[in-house]
Amino acid sequence: MVKKKRDIPQSMRCQAYGHTRNYCNRNPACVKCADKHLMYNCPLEGKLGNAKCFNCQGNHPASYKGCISYADALSSETKSLFPNQNNDTYNEISEIKQLLIQSAKSLELIRNMLIEQNKLFQQQIQQINAMIQLLTKVIANNNNKNG
Repeated sequence: MVKKKRDIPQSMRCQAYGHTRNYCNRNPACVKCADKHLMYNCPLEGKLGNAKCFNCQGNHPASYKGCISYADALSSETKSLFPNQNNDTYNEISEIKQLLIQSAKSLELIRNMLIEQNKLFQQQIQQINAMIQLLTKVIANNNNKNG
């Protein structure tokens, strides 16, 4: 028995779903930064913190399986795979796909919130370091006056 893959093919040339780079004639799109170049020419060089999805413009690489575009493509593929199934089965599959889409949206939201929280923590660390420097100067001045 041949086992079917569950993943949808994705072109590593244009980042679109439904075909591979071997059959892709579209303009290149970077999997890391969504610019119009191949991944091998990307200036980010592995810095995924600055990643941008070509398909949904989210803050993740275009190959991220939690992407809303991936969930949409997976949902479309499921509809084409089960055209003759009874409505109950199709409805159950549709519900599962909708839950997956909602989960992907939630994961993206959480990821964005964590990125923002990290930025705030970095700002707070800088402020605390500035306060420590000021306190060190005040203590040194007091020691000089009292010493």
